[in-house]
Amino acid sequence: MDDNIVYTFVLVFTILIGFPLRSLSTYKWKQVATGGIGFGIVLAICGNDIFYSLITILGNLLIIKLTSKNTSFISFAWCFLFLLFFRCATFFNLPKPSPLANAVQLLLTLKLVSVAIEIRDYRVKKATSKKSDDNEVQSKFQLELMSEPTMFEIMCFSYCYAGLFTGPMFKYRTYHDFLLMSPAEMKKVPWRSEIMSRLKQVALFAPLYLATAFFFTIDYPKTDEFYDEPHWYRVFYMVPIFFMGRMRFYTAWLLAECAFVTLTLGAYPKDLSPRPGHGPTIDPASKSRDSSEKIEYGFETIRNINPYGCDFTPTVRLGMRNWNMTVQWWLANYVHRRWPNSLKQFKIAGVMAVSAYWHGIDPGFFGAFLTMIFVMMAEDLLKIVVKNRLPASLHSAYDWVNWFAKMRSFEYMYMAFTLLTRHDTYRYWKSVYFWLHITAFALIGICTLIRTVLRSPRKSDAPREGKVDKKD
Repeated sequence: MDDNIVYTFVLVFTILIGFPLRSLSTYKWKQVATGGIGFGIVLAICGNDIFYSLITILGNLLIIKLTSKNTSFISFAWCFLFLLFFRCATFFNLPKPSPLANAVQLLLTLKLVSVAIEIRDYRVKKATSKKSDDNEVQSKFQLELMSEPTMFEIMCFSYCYAGLFTGPMFKYRTYHDFLLMSPAEMKKVPWRSEIMSRLKQVALFAPLYLATAFFFTIDYPKTDEFYDEPHWYRVFYMVPIFFMGRMRFYTAWLLAECAFVTLTLGAYPKDLSPRPGHGPTIDPASKSRDSSEKIEYGFETIRNINPYGCDFTPTVRLGMRNWNMTVQWWLANYVHRRWPNSLKQFKIAGVMAVSAYWHGIDPGFFGAFLTMIFVMMAEDLLKIVVKNRLPASLHSAYDWVNWFAKMRSFEYMYMAFTLLTRHDTYRYWKSVYFWLHITAFALIGICTLIRTVLRSPRKSDAPREGKVDKKD
């Protein structure tokens, strides 16, 4: 059976199964049901490939239980190195894992690294609390665990069926809060309105994807015939390919969010200001509520896509923040913010390299993400040199021009993201004269030169009146 059909079936099944599971009232039953169903789905669809996920989980469990220092780093190294082995299975005379098994492995890698870091932060907090008069030590990055999960609890979290093949990525703390939610609280969650708002968008995006896919295919730029087309057509071809990709991802992620909604996983009171991936930004313990107070729930914690933000924000940086939002949070929280200070000059490149590697080891992924570094650098410099010097009345016009450039940039980079191989990516970019690379490098050079010429001396550099040089 075609993978796309299986993928669609899994999405629909995970949405529907959430309705009966909402009636489960105990922590243990919800835990066993969500983890057991997920394990069963992976076993039924991936077959023997399930051993890859089992080995990854068991290895991570051993790391968590046997290490007290550097648990986060060791877990990260284990999960990402095993991901490399998974992708290079054919080099060891093993069958190539299926695309659906690859999807499971991708999300599992993020979840396992996340739970290892959560546990490490909890242990640090616990040790610090014993040495401090203050028993409440707040984390710089997130609300911590209240207790350390058992091996069985981590196993159930790892195989929780919601988001197993698609995301959104969620923390163990989010899963634990769901398990503790009472049936009375679940009834207060407005699942109907949340589902309908997403399905209305799916009703728009899915037909647009199917219509575009009927006329255009990413396989055409891999043929010799494509390069006999006029130059304008080769440049134009990026537009429908990126549009088709956006519609496909929008549809899949919105349906995946629906599975969380029917299960009520990721539902939090809105007054706790939850953010995608992160969960509440205000400690629930700090909120005193009476029984008569009406609580308004939302699903911002598992929001993975903001189509309007992706399409209509003016810069590449803002567009990325609205795309695959829980993974963006994972990269920001576990890679960017924890990057060693001794290597801070390589921080952005490191985050992009980790993101590319997580997606796959094909050269196209690295070409797309590393190109983005220079595009964002050019955008930042243009803002300093041009936008900040324009009158406020022209800022809107500047943003629209920048938006147009942003969309063309994403289209150019997305071709590498889908063509994947070095040969096909290089061949296509060469056929459009590497216009984005040349433009980005030229803008970086010109803006840097202008900043150097126009930069005025800082006040701190000017000699202060009456100050005596100590050397004299």
